[in-house]
Amino acid sequence: MRILTVLLCVAAMLQTSAQQKKPQPKFQYNTIAQVGLLTGSSTESAALQLIGGVKRNRLFTGIGTGVDYYMYRGIPVFADVRYDLLQKKGTLFAYADGGVHFPWVKGDTKDDWVKYYPGLYSDAGFGYQFKTKTTTSFLLSVGYSYKHVKQKYENLIWVDPWPVIPRPASFGETRNFYLHRLSVKLGIQF
Repeated sequence: MRILTVLLCVAAMLQTSAQQKKPQPKFQYNTIAQVGLLTGSSTESAALQLIGGVKRNRLFTGIGTGVDYYMYRGIPVFADVRYDLLQKKGTLFAYADGGVHFPWVKGDTKDDWVKYYPGLYSDAGFGYQFKTKTTTSFLLSVGYSYKHVKQKYENLIWVDPWPVIPRPASFGETRNFYLHRLSVKLGIQF
């Protein structure tokens, strides 16, 4: 009888300890929403980003998009990678983004002689994650951002008295804008 009582007590303790330990999922889905300030040699502007991805241990990988208002408004589509450098109450992390910037032409442009083409987009830097008691955390990051905007247009030739768009491609002109900016972003991760 004593052996049966001891076995029942041991079984109850094992079951209780098994219930208390919840296994952590290997992959954790996170969404990051950020608003940022971009400043460069010519102007200051804002940026908005939304990133979704998975985190395993200290590495986060995801896909993001947003709106970039610096100089030429556009929509970047990029891959995002983040690595936690420290794991304490707050987390210091490094991040890198890379992808394509799609120009979003301002206003009503009926000018057939001006065309915009997608270009490279990148952003890299460091940040700090302020953890809360829930799964939500706040982010502050500082980094270097780059985007390329290609503008191609054909010059007008004035012929008495009407402007004519030239047909030969040799009259076209291409302008490349390589925009280097400092980015400061505030965000929320949930």
